[in-house]
Amino acid sequence: MTEPTPAPLDHYGPAMRRKNLLTLAVVATALLGAALIPATWRKVQQPSAFFATYVEAQDARAFEERGLPRLVPPSATDIYVRDNRDANQRFARFTYSAAEAPSLTRGMRRVPQDQVDNVMVPTPGWSRWWPITSRTLSGSQGERLEVYEVAGADRGYLALDPRTQQAYFWSR
Repeated sequence: MTEPTPAPLDHYGPAMRRKNLLTLAVVATALLGAALIPATWRKVQQPSAFFATYVEAQDARAFEERGLPRLVPPSATDIYVRDNRDANQRFARFTYSAAEAPSLTRGMRRVPQDQVDNVMVPTPGWSRWWPITSRTLSGSQGERLEVYEVAGADRGYLALDPRTQQAYFWSR
């Protein structure tokens, strides 16, 4: 009695296609999961928050717990804040009124326009509300911004955009 010869492996058969599709699905899911880890970790490492008004930020203890700088005026609106605790970096954006710009910058040293492109701007990672980078300051946008050096507890920089009344703060 002779043994039956096994059928040759069909690389294009339905069973092999199902196996290949299953392998592809598992690998794609693993790659997608691995790609999302940095984005998820950044949200944990760098918590961000939005407050419509100064009072809302004050009630949420944003100055103490979120690293919102004390230079934010009481009339500020649309306040965004991000705090990178591991790197000891803070970022904030808020809207101010043009009338309070002089009091907002009192005691700060304005960075001369020819030195603005030398100011280093760390990046908080991707944020829709944070458009400022070192490259931004060295381009035509930097010519429109008023950049101030902040001393004291809120050591860092403050950039004011007089056209939009947006203020951007980042720590050093």
